[in-house]
Amino acid sequence: MMRVGAKYLGAAFKVDGGIEYERKNYYFYGYQKQPEGVVVDRDTIRQTLNRFGVKLGLENTEPNSLIDYKVVTMLNTIKDRYNSSEVDWGTNLQTSLPVTDKVYAIFDADAYVSQRVDMDKTFNRNMFRVKPSFKYVDDLFSLTAGLNVVNETDNGLDVNRTRAFPVVDLDLSPIPGVHIKAGYNGDIVRNTLRSFLSENQWLGSNLLVANTIKNSDIYAGIKGEMEGLNYEAKVAFTSYRNFYFFNNSLSDTTRFSAIYDSGKTNVMTISGEAGYQFGDLFGTSVKTSFYDYGVSNVEEPWHRPSFTFSWFNALTISKKLFITSEFYTLSGIRGVNFQSGEIRKLKPITDLNLKIDYLLTRNFSAFVTINNIFGKEYERYMNYRQQGLNFVGGLSFSF
Repeated sequence: MMRVGAKYLGAAFKVDGGIEYERKNYYFYGYQKQPEGVVVDRDTIRQTLNRFGVKLGLENTEPNSLIDYKVVTMLNTIKDRYNSSEVDWGTNLQTSLPVTDKVYAIFDADAYVSQRVDMDKTFNRNMFRVKPSFKYVDDLFSLTAGLNVVNETDNGLDVNRTRAFPVVDLDLSPIPGVHIKAGYNGDIVRNTLRSFLSENQWLGSNLLVANTIKNSDIYAGIKGEMEGLNYEAKVAFTSYRNFYFFNNSLSDTTRFSAIYDSGKTNVMTISGEAGYQFGDLFGTSVKTSFYDYGVSNVEEPWHRPSFTFSWFNALTISKKLFITSEFYTLSGIRGVNFQSGEIRKLKPITDLNLKIDYLLTRNFSAFVTINNIFGKEYERYMNYRQQGLNFVGGLSFSF
């Protein structure tokens, strides 16, 4: 991977941008053991992903400016070895205008124009979103109320629809440092080839990519911080339509397909996180989530975990030496072999990764990453056993 970025900070605005390129080669190795004498042609199971992205942002830094604004535009492309590709251009705008000393008018907008090619077919997929709202703020609470209007088009699925969702968010602060939050919203969740591949690299060709409608999201929680400690707990009840799952495809179990629940999918999420910072020396944080899925037109929430937990630590040994570690676990994952009809519950995943960074100069550093320290060959996706203990080393340069 190669990444280059730059930033300019002026008296009234900030400009930043970046370019990145990544080329990734791997193999679809999740096939059954072959009979003696049968050799798999590695060229037929090879995959190559080429990703390119450019990003440019402009943000207001003048505290006395009448309008506070931030605009970001980005262009991303991705292409694989089987001539599947996607070109995606998006622009995000955030603005805020004070109406009185306690009331603000907020206007956010997004525009996405994308084109995807798969199996010699071209799909134009666009989305436009406007989100006007008003926000009231005082010492005891803040209240935001508005409307989220989204239009999506997809010529491959013959989709051209506009939906409007109410947006309400209440933030109550009964004592300093403590916030009690509750709200309601809805949206159309944008799915792309790039977002799918970042989640599951074992996807096959002729992939169905469609957006997910979040009909409603009702949530409540508490958030706070004090003397280096921060914490948050939240419960959410979300109703989706066209919610997606990944599973081994029927025609080739080494490749995965996206499966959509055309009915209503209800998801209850209970999450919590906490962190503590010991000055500049050490920081630690934990995060956990429980998920309960109520599906309509699929048997199970394929390859979605019901429980996740992560523990992150960052230690500063000196001005030049830094160590970070991440421990995580997932459980409750199920997959199905559509050829045999067998449903399999995957074993819980437990993993520990360690990274060491050493600053050689002000702009030049070396790093070593040690992955899967426990050496377990777990399966995040069915038939794909994780590589055992492995490490990666490299150099990085910043300016």
